[in-house]
Amino acid sequence: RISDWSSDVCSSDLKNTETFDICYDILKRNEAIIIFPEANCETERKLRKLHKGAAKIAMMAEERSGFTLGVEMATVGITMQNMVSSGGRIFLEASEPFSLNPYFSRYKDNPNKALHDITNDVESDLRSYGNNPLLNLLRGKEKTVEAAKQDEIIASIDKLNDQIGSLDEVKEIKRGIDKSIKEAVGTTYAPTLS
Repeated sequence: RISDWSSDVCSSDLKNTETFDICYDILKRNEAIIIFPEANCETERKLRKLHKGAAKIAMMAEERSGFTLGVEMATVGITMQNMVSSGGRIFLEASEPFSLNPYFSRYKDNPNKALHDITNDVESDLRSYGNNPLLNLLRGKEKTVEAAKQDEIIASIDKLNDQIGSLDEVKEIKRGIDKSIKEAVGTTYAPTLS
């Protein structure tokens, strides 16, 4: 976890500095970094408090570059069908990437406020996923369906997905998504931090 520091007092923790340097190099190459701002994984179905590390990495990289990198952030809401055992479906809902340019002047005046604002905006975006009517309808319902019916329903959905996936238009979209993911993910880095 990258610990909090203010703009005038930099952390002396070498691991934080090394991690930031690696992140800066990745962003400078226009590659992507995946950060889980909740900083942990729990079995409860709710969004927990977000930490500002992702905003801090992005804005400090922009500051180091003279605010010329063009770093964008996107949120991804992850909902698991089965929180306590392996298997089951995972639902992902992603936002469009958003620019950090609107936060630059705030960051120059008050870095901590800007980081707080970015983190709050990310949290608001993630919370809006909880208002998705389809996800609300599905959430928790898997426990009320008999196991035999579940298997039948899943098989029907898998068959429908296969039919949809065989359409030329969908294959083209899939190729575009695959290409975008390969271009966006680039380098991955998972430091062991205390």
